[in-house]
Amino acid sequence: MAKQEYNGVIISNIFMNLKKSATIVQLLVLCGGMIFAWFTVIRELINFYTTEGTIFKIADSVYRNPVVTPCFYGAVGFIVIIVWAFFIWREFDESKQIIHRKWHTLLLLGGTLFAWSVVTWEWWQIKQAAGAPVVGCSGLMDSIFDSTCLYGALFYTLSLGIGFYLYKDAKKSNKIHST
Repeated sequence: MAKQEYNGVIISNIFMNLKKSATIVQLLVLCGGMIFAWFTVIRELINFYTTEGTIFKIADSVYRNPVVTPCFYGAVGFIVIIVWAFFIWREFDESKQIIHRKWHTLLLLGGTLFAWSVVTWEWWQIKQAAGAPVVGCSGLMDSIFDSTCLYGALFYTLSLGIGFYLYKDAKKSNKIHST
């Protein structure tokens, strides 16, 4: 009987380490997405300022002001989500962690759907242009692979997958501890 308990402890430790690793991987993916998104927004803000001479012009400009593009809102979303993920990681009360993970995963789902809807819109614009370049959030696009939103959507999707795993795991481990 002692041997089974010993094996149970080892298996439990392996799953705890996997959960910790998944949380760290999620934080790293979110950090990568945040850096990528803000790099894009700042680069576009510099291009906009260089062309227009101001950052306050919204209408009648050569490029769209980055503050009104979906990329900006995706970048803000990354900040909110990564800060929340960090606080969830530091939360020691499992019941609170489950609630936070649920809402965090729903926020990630919203960000993912938003990002993929923008990618779909850009893809449709490219198809309608029939080979002519299209002005997207980050400049001219000949292909959907020129869209920075595509790569932001991939960061969101990967984070959502990890978040869903962490939420399900937290729910399952709470059921085990409560019985």
